[in-house]
Amino acid sequence: MIGPPPVEDEAINDRTVVTSMAYAALCEAIEVPYLETYAPLRQNSTWMDEVAQIDGAHPAAAGYEAFAQLVSSWKAWQAWFV
Repeated sequence: MIGPPPVEDEAINDRTVVTSMAYAALCEAIEVPYLETYAPLRQNSTWMDEVAQIDGAHPAAAGYEAFAQLVSSWKAWQAWFV
């Protein structure tokens, strides 16, 4: 399972962090791999800049490339192709 990314709105981000932690705990309990995307994308200037420039929630292509890089380097994702 892939967790929710950050957006421009801090009130939403506060809820997103709580939601992401709940998803992580649930996935651990049911033994489903979980990729937390909030923290790495929150620190990614490309993601955050593009989200701010578009609509506050969605980036342009380079932002999605950053998201895709997180997924493609995730060991659980890579295991699907072995």
